[in-house]
Amino acid sequence: MRKLFCAFLLAAMAVAGAGAENDGYNEWIKRREALKKDKSVVRYYTFEDLKDSKSIVKDLSPSGADLTFVPFKDVKTGEVFDDLQVIEGRWPEKKAVRLDRGWLQGKPADIANKQFTVEIWFRKNGPGSTIHPDGAQRGYIISSPAGWGAGWRVKTEYAPSPWLTFDIGIEKNNVRAKSDKMYADKIWHHLAATWDGREMKLYVDGTMVASTEYSGEYIPSKEFFKIGYRSGGSVLLDMDEVVIYNRALSAQEIEKAGKGFSSVSAEDVFSKADSYIRAGDYNNARAEYGKLKGLPSFGRELALFNIAETYMLEKNYAGAHRTFSEIYSIPGLTPYYRIYGLFR
Repeated sequence: MRKLFCAFLLAAMAVAGAGAENDGYNEWIKRREALKKDKSVVRYYTFEDLKDSKSIVKDLSPSGADLTFVPFKDVKTGEVFDDLQVIEGRWPEKKAVRLDRGWLQGKPADIANKQFTVEIWFRKNGPGSTIHPDGAQRGYIISSPAGWGAGWRVKTEYAPSPWLTFDIGIEKNNVRAKSDKMYADKIWHHLAATWDGREMKLYVDGTMVASTEYSGEYIPSKEFFKIGYRSGGSVLLDMDEVVIYNRALSAQEIEKAGKGFSSVSAEDVFSKADSYIRAGDYNNARAEYGKLKGLPSFGRELALFNIAETYMLEKNYAGAHRTFSEIYSIPGLTPYYRIYGLFR
């Protein structure tokens, strides 16, 4: 098959075997219950009980460090931006939170005994409404407090150059593990940042993307732990899950978590789908793609374009039109995808 965009994650289509998506959610439920009993977990947020910006974000760990939403206030005009949104998470059954100028905050989440992991499922949707004073398009994802002079943080930038960093604050400076790669917007990514007292490591989607040596002391801070905006610019950010551990997870543990509860190999599925298409068996090809619904690290739009392509190869134009209609119903569909769809 023509792998239009090398797309992996399929949207909910009747022909595609909807059980795969539910299987992923059910496996996550099992993991959630295990994490609630894990003594190394010191913070755990799933955002499941959120209703609006007044909701308390429960900490499912024994720490009981719940979070509250703080809306952004323009110091010049006094205008308050209560812009938190409750959205669909990695599965239709699960909620997530969308942040821009406001943020979630709670008591500090400091690193004890130089052993630490922060693990998140997040999705970027472009630069936020607040631009950094120097004109750069960058913002905090998660921090406690600022990762400069004390504490730690994870930040990202769009312009003038793309990067993703994990920082630990030292006196009047910080130590940084930095990836210069631009990770795709509108796609769920798994991120983990670890420190074992000797080396800081940054992982994205189960793969280590940056590391740096640091064996110095950790400087704690009394400032708030925050998810989302802290100062300067903002990122339009979706958060599905946050876990903080008092140990450094192994590369094997992170690789497993980064798969999103799926043992499915995208390469194998595409290979099998290609074989079905060469044999003219389009239904089984689409069912094969359905196995990838548990992989959250690829775009729904991209997958649907490939599904539409199978219908066109089959000369089932009604099916192709239905699929394009589903594409156009995706909230926040970018102009690029809309134009591409019209040309197809």
